[in-house]
Amino acid sequence: MNINNIIISLSNVRHHACATITVLLIVSGCASNSMLDQNQVTTTVLLDTSTTYLAKQFQPYTDEHPSLTGLYPVESGTKALVTRLALINSAEKSLDVQYYIWHDDMTGKLMQQALLDAADRGVRVRLLLDDMDTAGKDGSLAALDSHANIELRVFNPFSNRNFRLADLFSIPARLNHRMHNKSLTVDNRATIVGGRNIGNEYFSAEAHVDFADLDVIAIGTAVNEVSTAFDLYWNHKYVVNFSYFYPDYDAGKPLEQLRSELDSNHESAKKSAYAEAIAENYDLHQRVLIPENWHWGTATVIYDDPIKIEDKSNPDETHLGAMLHKIVGQTKRELVVISPYFVPGKRFTKYLGTLTEQGIKVKILTNSLAATDVALVHAGYMNYRADLLSANVELYEYKPDTNQVDLSSKMKMSGSSPGSLHAKTLAIDQRWIFIGSFNVDPRSVLWNTEIGIIADSPVLAGTLSSGFENDIRNAAYELTFDPESKKIAWLEYDGDQVSRHEKEPHTSGWQRFVVRIMSWLPIESQL
Repeated sequence: MNINNIIISLSNVRHHACATITVLLIVSGCASNSMLDQNQVTTTVLLDTSTTYLAKQFQPYTDEHPSLTGLYPVESGTKALVTRLALINSAEKSLDVQYYIWHDDMTGKLMQQALLDAADRGVRVRLLLDDMDTAGKDGSLAALDSHANIELRVFNPFSNRNFRLADLFSIPARLNHRMHNKSLTVDNRATIVGGRNIGNEYFSAEAHVDFADLDVIAIGTAVNEVSTAFDLYWNHKYVVNFSYFYPDYDAGKPLEQLRSELDSNHESAKKSAYAEAIAENYDLHQRVLIPENWHWGTATVIYDDPIKIEDKSNPDETHLGAMLHKIVGQTKRELVVISPYFVPGKRFTKYLGTLTEQGIKVKILTNSLAATDVALVHAGYMNYRADLLSANVELYEYKPDTNQVDLSSKMKMSGSSPGSLHAKTLAIDQRWIFIGSFNVDPRSVLWNTEIGIIADSPVLAGTLSSGFENDIRNAAYELTFDPESKKIAWLEYDGDQVSRHEKEPHTSGWQRFVVRIMSWLPIESQL
């Protein structure tokens, strides 16, 4: 195709803008193809880590539980940060780190500094980020990547680093697929998998917003499986070396500047109120090493094959959603689902109804409108509430900290919650538990890639189940449905007191109006 001919044919002055966009789309498309065709060096997990500190610490316990996985749940945001920093600081040979979002804020920089310190010690650091969240961060990421012991790669990248909109126009089908996976593996001896990204709101470091989330540390057999998944992504054709975009990058000065910025952030963090919370929890890594704190059982790591981007012919073999559906199909007595973004669709809603018809208890916890950080997803979910409740599904919606809710605030497309559910987990028959990055929504099922651990752990699964019985009323609204009036009500418990809300509680009329308009949009498959 001759670009000059295209431009000449658009001779009318009114079409000059269209011509410019057309050229950008063509150039962007060509650059995208060449970018994905590059031959990058294949690297794999380092297996010879038997002499490392973590190997020596965990070996007695893994020897005592052959073929099993030890799990340690991490619920607190502060503990989640401390755990990561402690494990990174323990690394001696390798760090394999994979995340969807990595904010350039206080905790994000603390994590960056920990990786840089590890690299200075001689640890090989492989950092894999989804490219959707890297906009505006290329300078600091390139500086980090320039370290001799750090290699940064990005998943499904934008070829145009300065005008990403051109890529979104030219190759929207590809860029609609994102890597939502979250894992951090140290010396192939311990790994953290769960719902948290890297950023202040995920580690309880923001005064105005806090995500209720869940991670799990794993040792034993599951660690190798997470490493296998990481290698699959790391060496996939949709993953590109960050250095591809900056082949002539001058490493010296920018890296020193990054070190200075990270040092300044560290000093500032030490003077913050958050530092007290970190200090209170910094002995966590010692408690993690106590065997009584681990829950042992068989476990399997399930994840989307990155081929999901282009191949939907074998979803049972390549899609986590299909794998998880098979597991859920084995439920005999009780299914508990916690998903911050819950858009079940007609088929899954009907399926949950068939479970309740068999006498199986189905309990769902998701965000309320007042708690959600993505109002558009809530708009998709609200269309299924009546059907779920009519099918005897127990439905609960997470409450925000109502003392911080500004009822006069306008609804934002991204939500406006000061406290939001972000954990993604489910329990089956008080025996099996899944913890990972997967939401029960079309985006996780169809578009994004995900990862999680499914484990035979009656203690953890039972704890999740009993939490619904003992704690859920304090943390969430219980929804009811009147089949005659076709109206939903929200029950809010405060000790023995029960308040009944006929409208979405702790929201404004404007919020409810906007989300209702959103619910009419034909975009459910993208939520």
